[in-house]
Amino acid sequence: MDSLGPNRFDIFEIYRQFCELRRGDTYVCGEEGYRQDEESQRAKYSRDRLNQLLKMVESRMHTRTAIFDELHKLMIQLDLTVDFSEFSCFYDFVFFMCRENGQKNISKLSHANSLDANASISRAVAAWRLVLAGRFRLLDKWCNFVELKAILLQFSFWLKYSCLISGTYFDMGMEIWHYGYGDMALQEYQRHNISEDTWQQVLAFSRCVHENLEGYDPEGAWPVLIDDFVEHMYRFAFYTLHDRKENLMAIF
Repeated sequence: MDSLGPNRFDIFEIYRQFCELRRGDTYVCGEEGYRQDEESQRAKYSRDRLNQLLKMVESRMHTRTAIFDELHKLMIQLDLTVDFSEFSCFYDFVFFMCRENGQKNISKLSHANSLDANASISRAVAAWRLVLAGRFRLLDKWCNFVELKAILLQFSFWLKYSCLISGTYFDMGMEIWHYGYGDMALQEYQRHNISEDTWQQVLAFSRCVHENLEGYDPEGAWPVLIDDFVEHMYRFAFYTLHDRKENLMAIF
């Protein structure tokens, strides 16, 4: 696995290993050849090797922000404009590199790390701005929405928490928080985690939905975050049209 040397960080070599694991090129079948459980064994093998690769990356990255310099250096050397399969692999690689501590999501909120969660959201947004620039017509609106959503959810999260533990009902509030409403608030926040599925669905959304939202299927299996974004866009368009009508009426 480690062909980089004990302390060397080479984004090109890491990307090569990631793509090989993603394609399953490094998996060797047994002497019996293909078996019914071959696919599950291959998937487990790839997951284990990817976890090893991620741990190696984290051990050699001095700061998480430095990864964007490395990703940009890699991006300008790859031909991502012709081969979509190459771009898709790079897009998944960016998600892989933005995770940390072996988490499946880029962001993860608990009772104690809401600030870390917001930093993770910012990292996801920076990654989208890097990799989808020129490919996603609604990129700016999408990124602004995700950041605003995180801020509003965090504010709501801590406002509810503060109300529950304030005044003479501190102990009762803490009990309610830990065993009831607090978990509900956490679940609401975690519905908007940047999971691998959400990450990949954003790419699909960017390819099939136009700037006027034509191509969006409300019956499709979109993540909650994308559905909320579309609802936000429709609401914004409605109020913008309403304001324009009022302004025209004022003029005439």
